Amino acid sequence: TRGFFAEGAIEVVATDADELQRLVAAALAGFKHEEAQCGGSGGSGSGSGSGERVHCLLQVNVRRRTREGECDDEGIFLPHRETVARVQIVDFAGVDRSGGGGGAAGGKKGSGGGGAAEDAALKALTRVVDSLHDARSHVPHRDSKLTRLMAHAFGGSGRLSVLAGVSPLASRFEESDAMCQLAAKMHKGVRCRPCAVATHYASEVAAADGDVVELAARLGLNPKGMTSAGVELDMDSSDELLALRDALALGEELRKEAQVWDDVLTKSERVTLMLKGEGVRPIY
Repeated sequence: TRGFFAEGAIEVVATDADELQRLVAAALAGFKHEEAQCGGSGGSGSGSGSGERVHCLLQVNVRRRTREGECDDEGIFLPHRETVARVQIVDFAGVDRSGGGGGAAGGKKGSGGGGAAEDAALKALTRVVDSLHDARSHVPHRDSKLTRLMAHAFGGSGRLSVLAGVSPLASRFEESDAMCQLAAKMHKGVRCRPCAVATHYASEVAAADGDVVELAARLGLNPKGMTSAGVELDMDSSDELLALRDALALGEELRKEAQVWDDVLTKSERVTLMLKGEGVRPIY
């Protein structure tokens, strides 16, 4: 697959809203277990005092593909069109002040001893939001795995909505004020450009294969059985040979992506059996 991904994560198929709700409940149960290992729900850090926080990311991929399509010579089904919409719901763990110190959300005002305020993901989120708000040329999405996974929502092709949790208690004023400031910066500074993500596998593969045939003919080569890995390039290679290698690679990548859905279904069935108590381990 393309792009950055979370290691160990697996995509599970839900055929309706009820099944999705059951899967989310199972995921949240695992999240609570992880949270307990890191110091308890809403705590100020891990039991070891390292300040480790537990953040939650729920991602829902909505796939729509046409039943119509073509089968290539290898028997791979290539749908005419597949559209994928991605919904991410992220819960950033807030910062609890231990004692009366003056720590603020996101670690912007460290109190010296508040380990939770030093959480890497919260600090990375603050840096990303500050960079977007100040219109800086570099936005440090890669400073945290979580902000990297959410990069498309920070100035990318997604949409961003912010729900900020604040407390009416006077003792929580600094945290609430810092959270409101952060939410205001997100509202003013983040500018996204939403766009549809659709792939026309049948036509795109046909176009790539057509380029391969044409380029191979120019070079006097037989395209049958040719792969991108089998094309050797050096400093003296022609532009046609480079284009041939790229066309082969594009066709291979599209065919691989077209089969991803079948792999997802297979892994999803194993996870479903595991959740039903059949004792089957998920494949990662």
